[in-house]
Amino acid sequence: PMHVRSRVARNSCFWKSAAFLRKSTHKPQSFQKRETLHCNTVKSCFFSKVFRRTPSPVPRRLEKAPAAVHPLPQGGEGWVYFNFGYGRKAALRYPPRLADFTRFLLATAAVLLLIPAAKLNAQQALPWSQGKNDPALEQGYVFQVPGTDNVPDLHGNPEGAQLILFVGGNQFMVLPKLVSAFVEQHPELAGKIFYETLPPGILLNQIQHQDTLTLGNLTLTARPDVYEAGALKLKTLASQHQVSSYVTYATNDLAIMVRKGNPKHIRSLEDLGRADVRLSMPNPQWEGVARLIENSLHQAGGAALVQKVMVTKRREGTTFLTHVHHRQTALRIMQNLSDAGVTWQSEVSFQERIGNPIAGVSIPSRYNTTGIYAAGVLVNAPHPQAGKLWVSFLQSKEAQSIYREFGFGPAPGHGHP
Repeated sequence: PMHVRSRVARNSCFWKSAAFLRKSTHKPQSFQKRETLHCNTVKSCFFSKVFRRTPSPVPRRLEKAPAAVHPLPQGGEGWVYFNFGYGRKAALRYPPRLADFTRFLLATAAVLLLIPAAKLNAQQALPWSQGKNDPALEQGYVFQVPGTDNVPDLHGNPEGAQLILFVGGNQFMVLPKLVSAFVEQHPELAGKIFYETLPPGILLNQIQHQDTLTLGNLTLTARPDVYEAGALKLKTLASQHQVSSYVTYATNDLAIMVRKGNPKHIRSLEDLGRADVRLSMPNPQWEGVARLIENSLHQAGGAALVQKVMVTKRREGTTFLTHVHHRQTALRIMQNLSDAGVTWQSEVSFQERIGNPIAGVSIPSRYNTTGIYAAGVLVNAPHPQAGKLWVSFLQSKEAQSIYREFGFGPAPGHGHP
């Protein structure tokens, strides 16, 4: 018998493999020439290794050969074995019978549909950091189950922390490198920084509830030194004497996040009003970016577009309002629960950077709304001096360079008394 091991690299291989089998199995079995299959296209397939003839239907030895298939001797019978990787295998009787060939084609189609799921980028499951963003020096017993038991927006150990930061969640990708650079300048704070990257509204609710937050069965109290959110929110807190001072340190623009390849062909904000487009949008109750998104929608399509996207489609079930927009929107798009969502363009860049199947659609400047980031030291901060060092650091050349690296723009001004 003949044993063949094949490796399928792209979905289009299904028909190419079938054509090759049909071609090779109808040739006279006495020929000595090797058959070779090359499909060097964008979606390609190839036979990279073969099993030579053995007297047993079970392959005994894998021998390397240059993309070749060895024919059976005249009158021979046997099985052709295909190994698709990821533990998926198939076999075809040789010469083939119609029923066998039909079953083989169906099995191949099923395998090819499963391969994309098997090749999912590991960072699609939360936490996207894969647990590497913990600034604590002593981590004890490390236990996490991606997508099940993990806390992606709490970082470090609040016990004994000498600097606690409450940072607007869409900056989560910047903080690890930012904290490391800060600790290099202030080594006395190494392992003593705790920070949260939840939506600004949720962080503010935590502050207003005695600095206490409950996540599922976990209740945590962490008294912050610094609060970071939109400049308008910091201005309000300053007028209420909740922060002693604040500075602006970065800006960001909006973009439409879609699945890679943009299967819904979304080209503009107006397309978000289409009935066939499922949206993931921030909840205005605790996501400050929601106000800016609504402003851009109004500039692009007037009050009617805002009403359609944020009210009508929500009532119809095609607009989903998130609790944690910087996590949920990308996940919902990758899980095919949503088709698009308006986010910060830095979030799109981050998802592309880690290899997730996410793409972005630019919003023209005449419709875009720029967000301004600000940070302030809270009046009742337990470590005000460390808080002031952090806020000052945000405006440093090194911190600004890190923000540019992750797609944020420069701040329009430097500080406010």
